[in-house]
Amino acid sequence: MKKYRFREIVVFLLLIIIHGTKIFSEPMVGLRFKIGYDSFEMNDMKKIQRDYVQYFSYHDISVKTITSFPPYFGYSVGLLYGIKKPDGLPIFWGITAGFNSTGSRANYGDYSGTIGFDQTVTATYAGLTNETTVSSIGKMHISIDINALVLQSHLTMTERSGNEEHMEEETYRFESVSFGFQPDVALNIPIGINFLKFSLGYLIYPPKSVHLKGHKKATLRLDEDEDATLGWSGLRIGVSYTLLYNYKK
Repeated sequence: MKKYRFREIVVFLLLIIIHGTKIFSEPMVGLRFKIGYDSFEMNDMKKIQRDYVQYFSYHDISVKTITSFPPYFGYSVGLLYGIKKPDGLPIFWGITAGFNSTGSRANYGDYSGTIGFDQTVTATYAGLTNETTVSSIGKMHISIDINALVLQSHLTMTERSGNEEHMEEETYRFESVSFGFQPDVALNIPIGINFLKFSLGYLIYPPKSVHLKGHKKATLRLDEDEDATLGWSGLRIGVSYTLLYNYKK
């Protein structure tokens, strides 16, 4: 399969959406900007960090966990096309793309030097979105949003050791591609013809093993029998603003 196959499918579906909406009514067009506060499971990555700390504890070196994959801000943008349903409430389809990141750090230092272990995980994603308004409260709308996503993940692991005069680092880079599914419940507040949205959702991300960059068969392993996986699944809290064209109240 060609590398750009997914892009072609997205463009094809978007053309169907654009022309399909014209059949039913004059379409609305929207540009959405979103910031979210996202949590992540990352169970295998946390275990790798714990194993690192535990290894040095056996040698009476008290490596401390500084941070371990905390919730962090994520960003996305979406292009939407929509119509009004027979009940007068809007429904939108479109494409979305965004970015997430998190990481961990463990460290020990004394007069002789320092040692440490860092993990940085990032994901860029793109996919299809559907936003269906199911109810209204005064001028506000309640919607159910469904997002089907493809995630490109990158993991960077760095071990550090040395002192002020000389510091050595070993860095390993891994990557993976996987699918995710994110349902949201959202409250949409109209501001003129635009919308301010508050959403609560959950990303369902089947655990996916990672391989050395450029070497698909060289996977990161927890032990001899099990691959280490990235766990992007978690709660998603978001605030977004949608600029709409051709929206009629």
